Amino acid sequence: MRVRASGSFRRYLLDSKALEGGARRLRDDGEALEKRLQSNRFRSIDAAGSEVSSVGWCRPDGTTPRGFVAEDHWLGKVLGAAVRIDQKKLPAGALRVRRMEAEAGERREAGERIAPARRREIVEKLESELMARVVPATALYAMFFEPERGRLLLNTTADGANVAFRALFNETFGTSPEPLPTAALAVQLAGASKGAAKKIAEVSPAIFIDGGVVAVPDSPAFLGAEFLLWLWHQCEAAGGKFELQDLGEVGVAFDSLLELGGGEGGGRVTVRGETPTRAAEAGSALLAGKLPQKARLVIARGEKSFNVSLSGATLDLESIKIEAEAEEITDENLRAGDEQRAGWLFELCDVVDGLFATFLELRLSAEFERQTVPAMRDWIVARARGRTRAAGR
Repeated sequence: MRVRASGSFRRYLLDSKALEGGARRLRDDGEALEKRLQSNRFRSIDAAGSEVSSVGWCRPDGTTPRGFVAEDHWLGKVLGAAVRIDQKKLPAGALRVRRMEAEAGERREAGERIAPARRREIVEKLESELMARVVPATALYAMFFEPERGRLLLNTTADGANVAFRALFNETFGTSPEPLPTAALAVQLAGASKGAAKKIAEVSPAIFIDGGVVAVPDSPAFLGAEFLLWLWHQCEAAGGKFELQDLGEVGVAFDSLLELGGGEGGGRVTVRGETPTRAAEAGSALLAGKLPQKARLVIARGEKSFNVSLSGATLDLESIKIEAEAEEITDENLRAGDEQRAGWLFELCDVVDGLFATFLELRLSAEFERQTVPAMRDWIVARARGRTRAAGR
């Protein structure tokens, strides 16, 4: 199983105890794993005569083996597998145009109106003939699963592909992984503290602009935007250094993309460039009550540098690029290199979780409203005024 430490990933969490046979058996009983993958292997729909889709396990190159080998899928404690999704669908308008052509030809020959039953026969015949000539659209995705910690990554954020993947995983392993958007992640990270999960459910959006009006949403997903704003403030006011429990020091910087939205006027402001947080339009958007909805970050930990885009509503890991000292790749250590890269992906999850957990601890404390919010209000006003004066020179 070859691993690329790049791309976009949707994050999942599942109870390892809910796995049929449990996480330990999944690792120890290779024959059972092979049977599970084999029973849900990808099956071709090339010859199908109707619109249909097929989802199943395959090799990383998209081909389906005669039989799966369990050991090929284990990268240390991470289970890796490839998913293939084929969809066979007629191009828009193809059936309608050819039906009209066929009906026109039949009317010329018969010289009479075509009966409804005959119309259906023409459509069915044409659809079967056309579908037999259609090549399915094919997509390949990689899954990385840590059974012992119940963490799973799928390298696509497309909703349709993720729905199909969850159904396949459930069919294969007897349980469905749950997506881990911002609201669910907040509850999970805060759950260790007594009453913290309840506080997450009851928390209201902070007002960072004096006199601002905020519509209270149904879920705490807004915490993602507040988290990105807090990171931005910390980067400018405190240098972007964070001490994370169990992970040590990490550095954060905002990079080439910043999207702001919400606020009384609605709409979004997108800023691109080397330093988007310093742009005048970014400051103006903050002053108008908009919050970061998506940001491109550079996160440094030790000798590694993670480039990742985070969306406030989901905290999906998008457009990942990892710069690190990789093992020299030889025929003898291909697996070691793959294990290393898979580990980097989950390390990035740990770092993002650590940063978010640090924010949540502050967010749920009295200090946040008493000290942090006023400081961030002053920062928003001061930076907006500074940018305005600079633009007017």
